Amino acid sequence: MSLVSALVIAAGVAPGRAGQVARGAGAVMSLVLAVAVLGLGRSGGELVYVHGAAQAYASAPVGQDVAEEQRAGEDEDDDDDDERH
Repeated sequence: MSLVSALVIAAGVAPGRAGQVARGAGAVMSLVLAVAVLGLGRSGGELVYVHGAAQAYASAPVGQDVAEEQRAGEDEDDDDDDERH
């Protein structure tokens, strides 16, 4: 679809009525492509962030290291000897 759009936009340099029609069609096709790309990006983001599709390539589950560090930090902060008086 993008190749066809590029060809139509390139035809927009033609003189006369043909170029004018190609420029209009190219503008419309650009908007259609933008909507398609937004939908594709949304679905890809949903796969990664909602369904965890990237975890197959991660060495540890996403967020596991951070959660472990936070729990370790909470344990260290619970002692009362570092209170200021």
